[in-house]
Amino acid sequence: MTRFKSASRIIVLVLFAAHSLTACTKWVATTTPLPALIAEQPPQKIRLNLADGTNVELSHPTIVGDSVVTGVAPSASRTLALTSITAIAVQRSNTLGTVGLFALAGVLVVAAIFIHDCGGGCGFSN
Repeated sequence: MTRFKSASRIIVLVLFAAHSLTACTKWVATTTPLPALIAEQPPQKIRLNLADGTNVELSHPTIVGDSVVTGVAPSASRTLALTSITAIAVQRSNTLGTVGLFALAGVLVVAAIFIHDCGGGCGFSN
């Protein structure tokens, strides 16, 4: 029963670490104007570089007049003028990174179980 608990802890820790990593998404720069980008396929999250040098991340952006607006409640909304935006990046899923991350997690789980079950007695002899 102790082996099962230890192996379970190792598996949980590896899966938690894999979930915490950001290999599943990446930022992709785009030259598409923001109004067209939002009209085509509204992104869940965007990163904007502004003329004053600041970077802003917005969730679920919409276009209202000559501004980009984000936020569900009026008290939490944020409005930025489209003319203040110098660069746009969209958050996209990274399929290759995700597959690689979970493959690595799987290898680590198998290795941890193998090492735990051997208890030092699985060495190869000549």
